[in-house]
Amino acid sequence: MIKESDTKIRLGKIGYLNVLPIYYPLEKQVIKNSFEIIEGIPAQLNLLASRGKLDISGTSSIEYARNFEKYLLIPNICIGSNGPVMSVLFLSKIPIKDLTGKKIVLTAHSHTSVTLLKIYLKSQNIEPEYIVGDVTKSIYNKDIYAALAIGDEALYLRGNTNFPYVMDLGEEWRKLTGLPFVFGVWVANKNSFDQLQDKIKYSCKLLLKAKEWGNQHLEMFAKIIEQKNILSYNDALKYFKGLIYDMKDNYIKGLKLFYKFSYEYSLINRIPEINFIEL
Repeated sequence: MIKESDTKIRLGKIGYLNVLPIYYPLEKQVIKNSFEIIEGIPAQLNLLASRGKLDISGTSSIEYARNFEKYLLIPNICIGSNGPVMSVLFLSKIPIKDLTGKKIVLTAHSHTSVTLLKIYLKSQNIEPEYIVGDVTKSIYNKDIYAALAIGDEALYLRGNTNFPYVMDLGEEWRKLTGLPFVFGVWVANKNSFDQLQDKIKYSCKLLLKAKEWGNQHLEMFAKIIEQKNILSYNDALKYFKGLIYDMKDNYIKGLKLFYKFSYEYSLINRIPEINFIEL
């Protein structure tokens, strides 16, 4: 049996700006903790989480759907939007309605955004040819007509003149369903929870404290981003304020609808149970 007192909780961190408000207070010890923080792109964290290499992690919403038996959802925390998200963009050289039969490149970094794009295009009877590859390099490939960019790459590419047609997938989901969208969730590994239940619960509470602190300091994070010359202060503040970190009831409703569509379009093989840890 693992001794809880001897064990550091392995916490997965998505390596994008959108989680800065949650992880900054942990990494700077504003919220005192002893986490071992492991950073990666969403696809990497999905793999580590599914293999039991992380005790708690932010992960793609679709990863939870595909492997829900391995996880417990942490309540009241997510990465979502109720409209434009700014960092999940579908960029096209031609009108999106004309993309049937055309090659489009999908980021390899995120499984949720890829699934969401496929749902949207299917709902509009658009059937392109999908290729997984490097989005930034695809700008210069004359055979590629559109690209799905996420995270920091999307923030850099927005406004690129090679792609005059831009669709924000957070906004398109809201238009399509009237509901917000949950891009990422936080999960605890079930095996870790079985062995370290008290410590996992305590760690979840620290994570929620960090989220609350981060939500109260968005202006500070906007200044940090401005100083790094990534976005202007106003754009950075707009970006953070457009993100929702609280898993409210209508976000759970949006998540369930996403899973329903994913199943109906054969993008997952079953609809997952929604199982939260009781803290």
